[in-house]
Amino acid sequence: LTRCCSRARRSYRAAYRELDRALATLDRAAGRRSASMADKDAIAEAREELTEVRVQVTLNEVSLYLVQQSYREALVAVNTALAHRPTDARLLGTRQRIEDAVATSSVGVVSNGASIGTLGG
Repeated sequence: LTRCCSRARRSYRAAYRELDRALATLDRAAGRRSASMADKDAIAEAREELTEVRVQVTLNEVSLYLVQQSYREALVAVNTALAHRPTDARLLGTRQRIEDAVATSSVGVVSNGASIGTLGG
């Protein structure tokens, strides 16, 4: 299980790198003076689609962390995604589920992703 999870984590990191690279390319294209309004609209649409893919990747990654009861990592992932989409109901709901899981576990984690140690012992 550990080897599988390590491989999955590497895959998530690679996916984020590729998404960041694609978003940076879109941003450069949008900033070109030669980009027409139609180009800029298409770029904005593609950017939105890539941001949605990032949310989906994050939700999948968080699921992995929750199965492992790695609440700190789950919160870091969801909070990072919320930086890109601060009002996304799925991300906000996921963060609440993580915080609820933390409240019923023996490990304390605050919502900014920092560990506060073991509770009650």
